[in-house]
Amino acid sequence: VGDQDESACLGSADSSRFDFILEDNVRAFDGSGSECAKRIWQAVEASSSRECHLRYYGWLGSAPNLTWVFKKHIPRKAFNRAEGSDFSIFPLPTNEDFELDGIVSRSKPTRQRDKTKDSNESVPSFETPGGTAVWGTFAYTVSPKTYHTLVRRLQRDVGALMWKGKKMRCFVAKPIDKILPRHTRQDFGAQTIHLTSKVAFVRAPMLGSLLHPQWEVGFCTSTELQHGLSSNEDGIDVWDNVWLSDSEHELIAHRKESGEWRKPPSKMCPSPPPGKSSPQLPTTFLLLSVLSLILHEARSFRLSKCILSRPHRVRQNTLYGTQGGRRERRRLGNMNVRSRDVPLGDFNVT
Repeated sequence: VGDQDESACLGSADSSRFDFILEDNVRAFDGSGSECAKRIWQAVEASSSRECHLRYYGWLGSAPNLTWVFKKHIPRKAFNRAEGSDFSIFPLPTNEDFELDGIVSRSKPTRQRDKTKDSNESVPSFETPGGTAVWGTFAYTVSPKTYHTLVRRLQRDVGALMWKGKKMRCFVAKPIDKILPRHTRQDFGAQTIHLTSKVAFVRAPMLGSLLHPQWEVGFCTSTELQHGLSSNEDGIDVWDNVWLSDSEHELIAHRKESGEWRKPPSKMCPSPPPGKSSPQLPTTFLLLSVLSLILHEARSFRLSKCILSRPHRVRQNTLYGTQGGRRERRRLGNMNVRSRDVPLGDFNVT
C-alpha cells in the first residue's frame, strides 16, 4: 500500500496493484464461468468512469433497509446501469436519501422470538427502514489516497479509533466498517463510495459470531433477501451458488428441510477425542494459585501478629516549642508505636 501514489483513485492505472480486502468470514460465489471474478470485474468496470475511493464487493443491511435500497434507492441513484440488466452500481445511501422518502434516519430494533431450533430467547429485528443503511465491511477495497489520509488522521488523533458508550466502563476500538465509510464520505463525499447490486461475496451462514451472536439469524435472513431482490429468484437459493464447508452444507440442508436455522456447535470448547480426557492444566493452575494465595495470607498474618504483640520504642524528631515568649527546640521523648504489615501485591507495606 505504501508504494502506491496516494493521489490515485480506484480503477486508475496508478492503483492497478492495489488488491481488495477479504475477511475470513466470507463465502464466494462459485457458479459457472468464475462467477465471483465476473462480478468483481463488472463492479470495477462499471464504477471506473467516476471517482471512487471505497468500493464494496460484499455488503448487507437490515431487511427493511435492503428492501428500501433495491426498491427506492437504486432506481433513483444508480449509475452505469445497462439496459435490460439487473446489475448496477450505486452510491452509499445517506440520511438525506432516507429523508427523500420521509423516513426517520434513526430506527430502533424490536425484539422477537429466536427462530433457531430449541431456543426461547428473543433476538432483535428491524421493522422499519432507517439507521445505518448498509454495513458489513467484509469484502471491499480503498484507494491509496483514502488509505493515506486515514492513516494521517489516526496519527494526528489516535482517539478517533476509540469510543465509549454511556454505560460502558472502558473505551473500545471502533469497528472498521464504521471508520472507513465515515472517513471517505467526510473527505471525498458519499458519491465516491460505490456499492454493487450483485455482490461477489456473502457472509458465511451461522458463523457463530462472538461479537454479535444475537444477529446470527438476521445476517442469514438478510443474505437470502438480498439475493432474492438482486436476482428475482428465491433467496434461499443463494446458498446453492456459493462455496460452503461440509458443516455449513448440513446447516443449509436443515434450513431447507425445517425452515429454521440451527445454531452450529460451539467452537470455543471442543470436546476431547474418544478415549482421551480433557487437559487438566487449567484446573491444576487454578489449584496452585489458590494454595499460593493461602500461604501468602498466612505468612502476612503471622508477621502482623508478631509485630502487634511487641511494641517498639521510637525516638521522635526534634520539634520547636514556645516557652516564656522564646522559641526553642525541645524533645518529646519516647513513645510506644504499634504497626502492622498490609499485603499489597507481592509486597508487604508497614
